[in-house]
Amino acid sequence: MENLSSVGYNKAMPKQSESMPDIDLAILCRQIRQETGLTQKEIAVLVGVSEDSYANWENGRHKPTGQAVYKLLQIQHKHREDQRKKLSKN
Repeated sequence: MENLSSVGYNKAMPKQSESMPDIDLAILCRQIRQETGLTQKEIAVLVGVSEDSYANWENGRHKPTGQAVYKLLQIQHKHREDQRKKLSKN
C-alpha cells in the first residue's frame, strides 16, 4: 500500500477552525472506506494509524483527530477524482 505523499496527498493541513460541524465521524470513516473499496488496514496505513485505531473510529469507540479526518477526506477526494477520470475516458 502506498503512503499519502506517493499518491498525491502531500498538501499541508489547513489551520484548524474554532468549531467543526456536528457530524458522526464513525459513519464518515465507514462511508469513505466503503466508497474507496479499501480495507481497514489499507486506509489505516494511508492515514498513518494502526488498524486497531481505525477500527475504533469506525465503531465509535474513539474519534479521529482533525488531521486524520482531513487525510480521510483527501483520500475520498482523490478516489472521486480518479473515478471521474475513468468515466471521462469512456
